[in-house]
This record gives sequence, structure tokens and C-alpha cells, in this order.
Amino acid sequence: MRDRKVCGKPFLGLGIHKELLLVDVMSTGLSDGALLTLSLVLGLVGGVIGTLATYFVAKSSFARQVTPGLEFARRVEAKLREKEVQDMAMRRRGESDRDLTARELRNMIGLLNEKVGRVMEHSGLDAGDEEGDWGGFDASCPQSSAPSTTPRLEAGKGLKSPKRGWAKDLLSAEADLRATTDGKGHSKVQPLSLVVFTDFGGRQEDTGDEVALFMLRGLETLEFVRTHAIILSGAGPVGRTSRAHAVIVSLGFEHGVVFGVGAECEGYTPPAKSSNGSNGSDGSNGSNGSNGSDGSDGSNGSPNLAPPRPELAVLDAARAFYRVLDDPHVADYTLIVNLLCAPTDFAAMLRERGEGIARKLKCVCMLGAVSATTAGVDALTNAKAYSGTESYLRPDPTHPQHVADPEASEYVFQRLQELGVPLIVVGRHAVYAAAVPAALYDELARTNSPFAKELKASQRRAIDELWHRVQAPVGSAERAGMPERCTADWFGQVFCGGSPPPLGATPWEYIASFNMYDCVAVCASVPQLRYRLFADEPEHEYDAGVAIHVLFGQSEALAGVRRPKELMRLIHSASLAGVSSLPDPYPMIVFTDPGQDLDDELAMIMLRSLVAQRFVRPIGLVANLHPSDARARLLKGQMRVLGLPDVPVAVGTDGGRTDHVDTFSSTAPYIASETEVESDANAMLRRVLKAEADATVLCVCISSLTDAWGFLQAEEALFTAKVHSVTIMGGIELSDDNLVELGDENALKKMAKAADGGATEGAHSRAGLRRRLSSDSLTGKGGSTDKSKRLLKPDTANNNTFDFPAALQFYQRVQQLGIRLNVLTRFAAYGCPMPRKVYDVMRATKNPIAERLFLAQRTSIEGLWKRCNAAGEARLGLPPRCDKEWFCKTFLKGSGNDRSGNDSVWDLVQTLNTYDVLALVYAVPHLAWRFFEPSLLGGSATFGGEAARLVGISPKQTGVKDREVLRQFIIDGLLEGLRCGPELEVTER
Repeated sequence: MRDRKVCGKPFLGLGIHKELLLVDVMSTGLSDGALLTLSLVLGLVGGVIGTLATYFVAKSSFARQVTPGLEFARRVEAKLREKEVQDMAMRRRGESDRDLTARELRNMIGLLNEKVGRVMEHSGLDAGDEEGDWGGFDASCPQSSAPSTTPRLEAGKGLKSPKRGWAKDLLSAEADLRATTDGKGHSKVQPLSLVVFTDFGGRQEDTGDEVALFMLRGLETLEFVRTHAIILSGAGPVGRTSRAHAVIVSLGFEHGVVFGVGAECEGYTPPAKSSNGSNGSDGSNGSNGSNGSDGSDGSNGSPNLAPPRPELAVLDAARAFYRVLDDPHVADYTLIVNLLCAPTDFAAMLRERGEGIARKLKCVCMLGAVSATTAGVDALTNAKAYSGTESYLRPDPTHPQHVADPEASEYVFQRLQELGVPLIVVGRHAVYAAAVPAALYDELARTNSPFAKELKASQRRAIDELWHRVQAPVGSAERAGMPERCTADWFGQVFCGGSPPPLGATPWEYIASFNMYDCVAVCASVPQLRYRLFADEPEHEYDAGVAIHVLFGQSEALAGVRRPKELMRLIHSASLAGVSSLPDPYPMIVFTDPGQDLDDELAMIMLRSLVAQRFVRPIGLVANLHPSDARARLLKGQMRVLGLPDVPVAVGTDGGRTDHVDTFSSTAPYIASETEVESDANAMLRRVLKAEADATVLCVCISSLTDAWGFLQAEEALFTAKVHSVTIMGGIELSDDNLVELGDENALKKMAKAADGGATEGAHSRAGLRRRLSSDSLTGKGGSTDKSKRLLKPDTANNNTFDFPAALQFYQRVQQLGIRLNVLTRFAAYGCPMPRKVYDVMRATKNPIAERLFLAQRTSIEGLWKRCNAAGEARLGLPPRCDKEWFCKTFLKGSGNDRSGNDSVWDLVQTLNTYDVLALVYAVPHLAWRFFEPSLLGGSATFGGEAARLVGISPKQTGVKDREVLRQFIIDGLLEGLRCGPELEVTER
């Protein structure tokens, strides 16, 4: 018999009791080996069963406590809304579990933020600091709610992209818990209702109010908010009311926003007393019978292609605000009020209709500061330290926002807290944490908006005045009330990156950044943005007994900005989106070679769409490359079919090559006659340029540069005066040794120090050069910048090699003249290829141009295949790099190597590159910042101008922000352009 003591010992880790083992041994008489094997099997089975049992028990217990995911958060929000609508007292502490539920909700939002961060990191978007790029938003067309993960291409409908920007998909659709569905089960974000009180134009040195209006309009295009009223408050210079009115109208607020004028403003008219003695607060939507059709009922639709001028109701401040309160479409506890000025007018309204106002408000966000002695505790150190008391927050009487009307500030603070309305107070330290680069004003001005141009000039004057005031002795009249802390060192720290400008210098050249107080406050007021961009720790919360208030930026240690870079990018992108929402079109001249490659004709179709969207206004087109007369007739006929018969078209030169032939006239029944085109391209260009304002004309070169260089030689003064920028579909000769990342601050400092002559002022100043070189960091991803001071030279791109001597001289002279040079390379086109099937979609429009392109594309692609396989003259100027291997990789996704130049490859074609279409889009300042990430290169910067901007620096660095969004924009544009022609309208009828 075996030793029972030895066999009775348990086997560690298997959970088998010694008595069970002893029974097995005694009953079976197994050997030691068999016994060991049996014990291992039994232990393994027992472990698996135990694991599964533990999993299901834990899952059941967790499900009973918290349902993970978005559904839990939405259910919590629904409960909150249901309780709040029942009784306003539900806000008050001790009468509901709202505080606990709200904290659970914020915890869920934190989890969602982590998810956003993980997705962003997976997408390669600034994974280091978990901050995204808001410039990728597509503000140009409606957001798609399709859940599909694969782009779909349908005839007549275009390519629908499922990706509309990471923040739009994840942040808005998930973090916004007020989302509904569109009837198909898809999430549909509901923009939040906003009312803004602003002192627009009240002080010369404060241009942030106007930028905030630009940004506000941008947030509307991004579908975050819906502005119901903009109320001008406080005193100011003559004319600011009319200017504010003009800016609001020019931005194209789509829904008839109400414009309110405060009691201290120019143009204020006291409200007429109604028969019952009320001031528009009788529930009649705040209007009398005569204002029933003022366009402010929310019924206005989206702007038409023609410049919309929505009817803007102009009322006194109270009636404007009451109209919003009485609007049945604004639900209780959903309205956000932004106080970006002294609360004088708002205090008057609160005294009159306090309870009614409180029922509508979701929160009130204000610029300012709280008193450091609230509840006897240092409020600037830790808001949580004195939470839970019955003491109310009080405004800091020394803050400029409260000094203007201290009595109103005290009343608004106290009354809102009594009514249980949550406050969001944004202090200066939060604004300092997200300072916006000074180049924002340059970018805004380049959108061609007259208001943005004037804004830049005004900001420069304001900086000069502020610099003068801070240098004045403390207490002197020259300081005009400037606080003692605002010294020259303070100026250098806040605006110049640390060091003040030299005495007597022009301060604008040394400005590094600006503090956008109003913009930061608006962002903090929107829950989707606040959860993402601002801190959510208890240290920023204050429980006054009736609601939890949030304090940001009350001290340097508690700035409260979680993602400052991302906040800065949002302000930048939303401001540009806003000022571009209803643009003044740029005049444009184009040098092209239609009939050579089909993308030239595609570019003209895209041009028609850009005209319809009011981005550009073509004033002259030049067709070059032999036979240029036939190409000009083809171009003129295309313009007529597209509904632009009055655009001048001129015959250009042979472009430096005479070996190209006419392969297109017989396939274009709409080709124009010889009498319809102009024979002298220079005369035509001279005529149209003289009629335009200085620095407004976009010059686009998508063919040989012979004609552009010839006109620049002949009319250099005119060209320099009128041209805003030159955009070339081509390339630049680069050296990897001369490229550094923009994010490398040390490299930028070295570049700044290397400025010509080490000047301290003017265009060549170190600070000025540093600012220009850093301007592209606004978009967040950086790019590259050329640290050499050489003039940039063209590479062997096809358009450059047609007439390389002309290309070389044109590139360099444009740089020497300080004109902005934009270059888009083939790598950008590779980064955003178009599906071949887009030709099928265009053909379905029945437009004769689309029919020709569909039939010609196969011939064109087969012809290119033959040229890639040919040698010598048979290549027709094709660069050596464009060989068989290049063609297979570019168009056939690697297949086709087994076929010769005599074989057809049409059946293998997957994608096509639209080089010229991308160049055309890149040329438009309204669109360049949305879709492209240019690399800054030397060139003009060394001559006091701007650095050249290259998109497509390498196959990996294509310069395209989001290929799906850009692809969708282009396909939509091509379809829209084809449908714009008058002949097509007759066909449809």
C-alpha cells in the first residue's frame, strides 16, 4: 500500500482536498504518474469553472450598480432634466440627489474624454499631450450622420465620408448628452442655445470682442451652439452700434439672431410701455404687432449661394432678451448666457424677471474674478476648501469687469446664486494659459474680410497705445486707469513671450501672442467644450448651498485649462470658420492647359463650385501649351456650359513645348469659336488686374509657367501691387539637411537670431522673423521650416519642366518681391486620391463636359501608361521618375507589372490623382487652413515677406489634414459645378 501521508498532502494551486485524493487512490489503485495527471486535469477544470463563475457574478453585480457606456450617461441626464422641469427647487441642495448624480455624470464624461484621447492617439494626433487639431473640422458642408465605416459612392449623390473629424464624431456625438436621433437611429447633436452680452468696440485696445463674434459664428458652423441674441452693452465710441450690426450681418448668422442694444449704447431707444404697463414681458415673444415679421422667429433657412442678408431684428436689450426667454423652442434649463462685459443691462433684467429667467438658464458664464475673502477663506487657493457653506461667492471689486458697475456685479452674483443658477467664472489665468499666437490676426486678414482687415489694423493701433500707457508713471493720467501691476515687464510677459520690446521700438514686431478673454469664456460656457478642454477637479468647484459653481483661472496654480494647445487651436479654427462663413470672394486669374490632362478641366468644374459658394470670382483665364488656341477655345466652351460665359479667356503661348497635339476638339461639341477668345493674354491680364483692389488677386498656375513669368516681366509693378498670392502645382527642390520641425523651439530661436543683419526693428527684426516663422504653429501639427536663407528653386515636376528656365526665374522673382508663394506637390495628390468611379457619378449628371471627361479618361490613362513605358521623345516630356513602376504604384495599387506598354490597364485602375483640383482649393485662403498643413520654407521670409508654404513635402508628409473630408469636399464640389450650368437646368426641366 502506498504511503497515505505522502499521498494525502494537497497539491498547491489546484484546490484538491487531501481526502478526495485519498479516496481516488484507495478506490482505483492508480500509479503515481496516472494520479498526478488526473490531479492536474481536475485542478484545471476547477480553475476554469471558478473563473467563469467569478466573471458572471461580478458582471451581474457591476451591471446593477452602473451601466457602462454612453447609455448610462444619457439616462442620468434624462433624469436630471425631468427633475429640473418639475420644480426649480430641485436645484437646491438637500432636496434632491442632483449633486451626487451630477458628479456621476462628470465621472462618465471623464471616461469619454479618455476614450477620445485613446482614439486620437491611435490616429496619431498629438498623442503626447492628448490634444487634437480642431482645424480638421469640415465647416463647409453639412455633417454626415451615416454610421457606415466605408465611404459609399452613389450616382448623383457623391462620395459620403464617414469621418468628419475626430472631435466632431466622438466629442459632440458622445459627450453631448442632449443628443437625439434623426429617425433612423443615428445620433444627431442638438446645438446649445446661447445669448451673449458684449461690449463690442467699447475700448480701442479690446478687439477680442470682435474675434469672439467670429469664433461664435464658427462654433455655429461646427454645430456646437445656436446664438439666439447678441446684446451690445456699455458705453463706447460713436458708430460702434452700427459697426456691430454690420459685422453680425456680414457673418451670416443663419437663423435671424436678435440684436439687442443696451441702455448706454448709441442708438438705444427706450421700449414703449404696453397697455398693461409691461416692457415686452407679457409673453408675446417680446414684440408688438408691428414686429411680427422681422425675421427673428427662427424660421430663416441656410444662406443661399447668393450673398444672404438675413433680417436682423434690432431691439432694446430687455426686449431682445425677453424674446428669447419667451421663445417656446427654447426649453427650460437649456439657455446659456455669456456675460463678456459689465452686467448692467443683465442686472436690470434680473431684477424684473428673476424667477422666469432662472427657469430658462442652464448656466451663466462670465469673465471676472471672485473675492478672495469669500467665507473667510482664500478663494484663490482652493475653491473646494470652503464649499458646503451657505456663503455666496462675491465678485472681486478690483477686477476691470466689475469696476465698471460694482453694484450690478454684486447683485448678479448674489441673485443668480439665490436662484440656484450655476456660475462659471473665468479669470485671467485661464486666458493666459491659452494665449493665441499673434499671427491669428494675419490669418483673419488674409480671408479678405474687410472687417478682419480693419480688425488687424485696429489691434496694431491698440498695442501701440497700450505700450505707451504701461510705460507711463503710475498714477499719471496717461495710464488711463491701468492697474499698477501692468508695467513694461508685464507687457513683455503677457504679449512678447517674456521680454518687453526695447524702448522706442514698434511693439507690434515683438508681439508673440494675445489673450482672447472673450473667446475663452465662450468656450468654457459650452459643456461639450468645457468637459474636454477645461479641468474638472473639485478644486475648481464651489458649492454655495444651491448649486455647484465652477471657477477657472482665479490663480496661476488653478488656471483650470486641461488642454491649452487644443483650446488655442479651437479658437483659431473656429474664428477662421466664422469669418469665412459668408466670405467676400477673391478675384482669381488662372494659367491652365485644358485638354492636356483631364484634371485641368476638373479644376474648372471645381472653380465653378467655388464661385457658387462665393469663395472666388474668376476674372481671367489663360490657356497655354501647344496648340494653345485650341485649348483656349475648349476652355471658353467649358466656361459657357458651366454658366460662366462672361469670364475672359485668352490664348497663351506654347508653354515651351511644341510636340503636343490636339486630341480633344473632336470630343468636345461645346468648343467655342475663335472669335470668342482673346488673342493677347497680357493685354487681358493687364485690363482685369487694374480693375481690382491691391493685394486681393489669387494667381493660380496649373500649367507651364512661361506665360506667368512673361506677364510678371512685362508688368512687375502691377503684378506686385494686385496679387495676393501665387499658387503653383509643381514642386520645390529640397534638402533634408535644411529642414527642421516647427515644434523645435530651439531651432526656431536659432533661425530668428540668424535674421539678416541682426536688426531689432522692422521687417527683418528677430522678433518679427520669429513670429512669422511660428505662425503656422496655429494649426497645431507644425510642419517643417527651411533654416537656410537660399531662394527656393523648382524641382522636376511636370509643370516646371515644360519651360524650366521660365519656372526658375518665376519662382525666385516671386520670392524676391515678397509675394506669398504656395506650392502644392504631387505628394499632396498622392495623399488624397480620387476613386476612379467618380467619373461614373459625374456622368450621371448628364452634363456634356462630364460625358467628354468620362470617355476621354480611359484614353488619357492608357496614353499615360504608354508614355511611362516609352523612352526618349515618345515620353513627351514626362520626368524620368514617372516610369512603369511609378504608374503601377500610383494608379494600380501595385498590380500591372506583368503588362507591357501595348496592353490595356484600364481594368486595373483603382484611383486617379486630381493635382490641379487640389492646387485650386489650396489657393483659396478660406479653404487652405481647413484642409492642408503647409510646411514653411525659407524664400520670401529672408526678403521681409512671408515664408513659402509647401504642401506635400514627402510621401509620408503629404500636408493633407484629413483625406476623407477633403475628398468629400472635392466630389461634392465637382457635382455642384456640373449642375450649375444653364443648359443643364433646361435639361432637368
